[in-house]
Amino acid sequence: MQSVELKGLRLYMVKLEEGDRLPQALAGLASSLGADVVYVVGIGGLRKARIAVFDSVRTIYRYVDVQPLEGHVLEVIALSGNVVCGDGECKPHIHVAVARRPDEVYAGHLVEAVVSPFLELFALAGITDKAKVMELFGARWRLRTSYEPLAEN
Repeated sequence: MQSVELKGLRLYMVKLEEGDRLPQALAGLASSLGADVVYVVGIGGLRKARIAVFDSVRTIYRYVDVQPLEGHVLEVIALSGNVVCGDGECKPHIHVAVARRPDEVYAGHLVEAVVSPFLELFALAGITDKAKVMELFGARWRLRTSYEPLAEN
């Protein structure tokens, strides 16, 4: 196990607005806060979402596009993850669980989403040893992630 200490921790309440795009808005948040690392948790709603799970056999992410029922939004039951900044860029790694209906839930790696009507977040931002962060999380900059649609059963 490896770890790095965060210093100068600051806690923010953040409200993302209608039409904001994820995960780009979270990368922008980390950058605007001047943080090296930001941990986020949240709830709210989405107009649409692309969610993926890793297929370890094919070593790719398999995704599903989730749309709400007409006249509804996707309820974000849980959103959590982090944004790591280094080499002049902030890289989010976010997981999400959304409900389309009370008995229909989708969960996994958040590839992209559009906020509707809003998303409420708590963001814990800190600074740390950038070299250590790049050692621990540098794979985010090296990986060439590919996404393929989830096969219909």
